[in-house]
Amino acid sequence: MPQAYWVCQGIGLEQKVFMPLLDGDKLAKAVFANAEIALGKLEEHSFSSLSNDAKVELLMDEYIDMETFRLPELLQKEDHENLLEACCDGDGQYFLLYPPRYPWEKTGEFINQTAAIEYICDVVMPFCRDDVARQQIIDIIDADIYEVGCG
Repeated sequence: MPQAYWVCQGIGLEQKVFMPLLDGDKLAKAVFANAEIALGKLEEHSFSSLSNDAKVELLMDEYIDMETFRLPELLQKEDHENLLEACCDGDGQYFLLYPPRYPWEKTGEFINQTAAIEYICDVVMPFCRDDVARQQIIDIIDADIYEVGCG
């Protein structure tokens, strides 16, 4: 049987590393475009009375993971420049990445690694808790992700 291989490569964030910085209420607004539907679904779980960590866990378990709507795919929708991609290594690690580009694809791209990191930070910062400093996000962005999957 033939094997398929894929690579997650670039500058970015791994889902599990980023999750502790998330704000459950901000994440809920991103998951549910229609506020009335969100309110109904979430109140079934007494969402407003949950701790922040419990809110994030509930959203990941019930509305993001189970519908294969992984966190990086959700965040990728906030990438208005269409420069980032969401990918999985096949072993359960999900990434939001700025991948390497061919020279002919570089129109409007970043001039250096720092600019790419700042852009990723700008995309994910609106989903973080208010007490999360910008530097905390910058510190967890990996400038050398290289994961290979096969299946």
